[in-house]
Amino acid sequence: MKNKIVVKVGLVFCVLAFLGIFFARPSPASLVFTDLVFEGDVQFDLNGMYYVYGIGYPLNVLGHLEVSDNDDKLGDLSLNGQKNYPGGEWDGTYFGHWAFDPVDPMGYCCDYEIGILPDLSQFQEQGQDMLGFTLKGFNEVLGILEELPEIVGLLEGKGFEGSPIPIGSTLLLLGSGLLGIVGLRRKRIG
Repeated sequence: MKNKIVVKVGLVFCVLAFLGIFFARPSPASLVFTDLVFEGDVQFDLNGMYYVYGIGYPLNVLGHLEVSDNDDKLGDLSLNGQKNYPGGEWDGTYFGHWAFDPVDPMGYCCDYEIGILPDLSQFQEQGQDMLGFTLKGFNEVLGILEELPEIVGLLEGKGFEGSPIPIGSTLLLLGSGLLGIVGLRRKRIG
């Protein structure tokens, strides 16, 4: 009799633990970062100021981009950057803050989220002007589970169109597969 009660209590405990795990899991994100598109204007060589939480910063680059997921507009993104002087000399990159105003179905305005823009640089690829940058914490604002990788795209005049590049995870997957094959070969040889 005592054993039956212990078994029943154990089963109830297991069911409750299973339900707890089920409800505690993060819900799957509806957005996939590879579907994101960043499109708009970016201006360089500005000599002004921008303010974040009342603190002023030099403004050398300013971007106004529309963020969409190929179907719907998600919101407007502002990039506010200053020249990076790590060794006392400008290294050609910018850092600063991003501000995102999501599309609000209720019609309210200016629900800004603010985060760090650690890098922004211009470069050439196959004779075309390109722009690359990273938005720290932007994935959390959009409800995407994994960190957004670098956003890279074409820069024509002031116009920019780009999207996140999933190179890191692809290389990690490929590299781990290659290491596994090498490990199996060594095991068979030895």
